[in-house]
Amino acid sequence: MTMTVEKAATELKRMYRVKAPRGKKGPYLILFGVKYVDDLARLSLASVIREAGLHPTANVEIRYGMKLADYVDIKPDAGI
Repeated sequence: MTMTVEKAATELKRMYRVKAPRGKKGPYLILFGVKYVDDLARLSLASVIREAGLHPTANVEIRYGMKLADYVDIKPDAGI
């Protein structure tokens, strides 16, 4: 199933506002990019960020995660 902008925005909000501990918001944006790199490559990232209600500069961290996705794995016990 292909992720829509709305579903991606919902997941981004969940990871950023609910799952990310205080002081770890930036790393969770990076993890979002790593985890959903394939889906995000087919979507307008600006639209996802806008729909999630985040500042447009979140784009930088998410794209950083997308670039790292080929080189890192998320630990199964990371809870995201």
